[in-house]
Amino acid sequence: MHEARATPPRQALLLTGVVLLAALLLVSMLRIERRKDSAGANAATRDMAAPSLSPAESAAEKARRAAIAALGPIKHKGVNAQDLYANASALYAGLTQEEKDALRHRDQKMDPAAAAALYAKLQPIMDMLRRARNADYVDWGQGPLTIGTSMTGRVQQAKELSQVALWESSYRFQSDPDGAVSDLAALVALGRDETDSMLGLVFENGFRTDAINLIAQNAGGISAAAGPDLADIINEEAARQSFENGMNGDVSELHASLAQYPNSAPPLNPGDPPMSHAEFASAVDFFEHAASAMGTAALEPPGSFQQWWTQELGEAAALPGAETALKAQELVIRREQASLVEDAMLVAGMAVEQGDQAGFQSHVDPSTGQPFTYTQTATGFQLASPTQYQGKPVALTFSLPAPK
Repeated sequence: MHEARATPPRQALLLTGVVLLAALLLVSMLRIERRKDSAGANAATRDMAAPSLSPAESAAEKARRAAIAALGPIKHKGVNAQDLYANASALYAGLTQEEKDALRHRDQKMDPAAAAALYAKLQPIMDMLRRARNADYVDWGQGPLTIGTSMTGRVQQAKELSQVALWESSYRFQSDPDGAVSDLAALVALGRDETDSMLGLVFENGFRTDAINLIAQNAGGISAAAGPDLADIINEEAARQSFENGMNGDVSELHASLAQYPNSAPPLNPGDPPMSHAEFASAVDFFEHAASAMGTAALEPPGSFQQWWTQELGEAAALPGAETALKAQELVIRREQASLVEDAMLVAGMAVEQGDQAGFQSHVDPSTGQPFTYTQTATGFQLASPTQYQGKPVALTFSLPAPK
């Protein structure tokens, strides 16, 4: 389910040249069910001058979707990851409140005996997550992840299981660093399974960042045997697929909602007047175009991306509500760009940990094309980038002796 690449020997760095390439655009708060093994491809890039969907085309689209719905649910084969996550949640419910509090505050010291007992108690939950990582598909059976809906339970489930994985991995690093990396890969897999919408990518991003930071703090004990799991955590193809799943889900829901409003539609920007069908169709067409172009644009240097972004905002200004809706996604986009830097930073930091100066110089900051800024600290070193997220430079601290 989650591809793990074979990696070269540790001396040459187990992730040579791997820099996660992904981008995202949250195009709507409307969602559609996503399945991990779906064959849906990226929507074709559209000419911005293309005409809006006509009522006849909208009717044809509505008929097509009705025909698909009549086929009934997709029949999957194999193990559904959601069943394993549900089992894990049931086991989590059996923890005491004190144990749950400890998971939420994993940086607080615990009595050694109590910590060992909690670690043992978490193993059945982690077994579910480990198995889910290799499940055949995921079908949540309740629609995609959204805010302020019945999916609140699913959001809470993801948060609770991530707390389990982070606490357990942090404890496991003390005696089994490679095993801890493997469990963090299971956490990242959980995040990817949430990406049936662009909102789900927020979880995937956060889980991946948590995993990378914990690995950096314990990099000194990791061996070459953890290479496949490390590669999976910053797996380029898996990240691309997550982006496509989220993008396709949001764009498809916009098309579905278009058919529901043959005359007028609610405004994309609260407070604006209702949109006509033609205006809504134009906005949908614009978002689909922007989403399909985002993957390429976000890979460009910051200056080039900003130029593209400014152009998109200018075009969106001509569509009712589109400019505001597009601006609302900028924070999510910037977070994904910061994650790309963190992925590359982990690779460069692992090279430093090996004393591989050439490797450090070759694994450059994707936002600048230059090596990361290296600063020695009392317990290791820090790598930093001029790329900022929420006003702060992206940085990663490695807790290990710095090379002489």
